[in-house]
Amino acid sequence: MTQIYWLDQALQDENYKVAAERLDALLRQAPTDENRDRLLAAVAATEAGRNALSDRLKLSPAWGRTIVTTVSDLPADQVLQRTDLMRRTGKGVWDCPTSELITQRLIKLDMIPEAQAVWQLNCETSGALIYDGGFDHLDTLREATAFDWKLSNRGDAEITIVGDAGHRSLALEVTGSASLPIVQQTVVLKPGRYQLRWRTPGTDPSQARALQVSLACDADLGKALAGQAIDRQPGVWRQEFVVNDQCEVRFLTFWLAPRAPVRLDDVSLLLVR
Repeated sequence: MTQIYWLDQALQDENYKVAAERLDALLRQAPTDENRDRLLAAVAATEAGRNALSDRLKLSPAWGRTIVTTVSDLPADQVLQRTDLMRRTGKGVWDCPTSELITQRLIKLDMIPEAQAVWQLNCETSGALIYDGGFDHLDTLREATAFDWKLSNRGDAEITIVGDAGHRSLALEVTGSASLPIVQQTVVLKPGRYQLRWRTPGTDPSQARALQVSLACDADLGKALAGQAIDRQPGVWRQEFVVNDQCEVRFLTFWLAPRAPVRLDDVSLLLVR
């Protein structure tokens, strides 16, 4: 109660540095205190308050994790406050698994750019437009979330991770009679022209052409295009896409024709102009 009293006094005096210090002291003692959300929202209501709180969060207090993993019932304005705190604090306080819950909450609130910003801040390799282009962080034992790769769960889609972390690829094959969306990732892109590249190591070129890709507002085989081989780079393919402002969220989808086993690796996406 003493910490809360002095925190309230600091807020009345608009002394956000002291308010953040008192909140830090309180939450270090009781990270799940019943007053946490109310007091955090009060301090984080102003830019000065968020700056002061980010200074405390850079010290990696234990309560830092709780404020981004207990957001399922928070109103949108408080979720945005915490998102801004993460941005101001920068990398190193939260890891990727810890960031998934607030990322999913932002997606449910239809705040897609904010969700992607949190994901890219705290998830390794996501500084690129494609997350985990080498599949090194793919975990088939847990459900894909946010901007992870999503693999087909159909019985006629065979997907195997080949190699160790740092040298991974996906072995893909469709045993049914129709082309399938076998690997997919959600992306958020500004309008422009983009070039997608991927590798098919150890795959016969005639089979590699069975792999098509779409970058669209939905997963539609009718919008899928085959890759174009790149001269003097065996097993490397490219395709260009024009992105307009038709939709905020797009799906990068690899489609595979039946009975054409391929290996997929090193997926990258670049803004051409």
